[in-house]
Amino acid sequence: MAANGPKMYSNDPTDLYLWAQNFAETSLLCAQQQARGVAGDPFIVSGFTNAALALELYLKAMIMQERGSFPAIHEIDRLVDYLTQDTRLDLKERYEKPSRRTLNDRNAREKLGIVNANFEQALKLSRNFYLTMRYPPARGKRKIQQFDPYLIHVTRELLLIRNPSWERKFNVVPYD
Repeated sequence: MAANGPKMYSNDPTDLYLWAQNFAETSLLCAQQQARGVAGDPFIVSGFTNAALALELYLKAMIMQERGSFPAIHEIDRLVDYLTQDTRLDLKERYEKPSRRTLNDRNAREKLGIVNANFEQALKLSRNFYLTMRYPPARGKRKIQQFDPYLIHVTRELLLIRNPSWERKFNVVPYD
């Protein structure tokens, strides 16, 4: 890449947030296509794969804010372990407060068979979704992994609470 070429990456958590936001918005487009009956399972898998990558990047942005850098891992539960205890507790409380869940969240979770998962169960359930589902199966069919989409909501929400300027600066729209 030329020295005066486009900026590809910096050590700024804002960059990670923006990347995550783009993947999250792509996941919503896939969900809208699937809901309109444009296509079936490929849109579901693509949507959740983009959502899982968005979640990973949101978590890495949080870790970068707290520690100055993030680990080169993809597992959701392991990334959460890198957050401070206060941040983990805040995420857990937000996740486990059922009155905060929207109807869309509840419906999506019920369709996926994730009705009463607690925070730790959701992390383990969603642990490797991105790693497992990011490539189409090379041979035959692959069992679709589970992913809890509500994790992305609470993580993004906490990031925006801690960085209110991002919401204004990037014209962030709510998911619901």
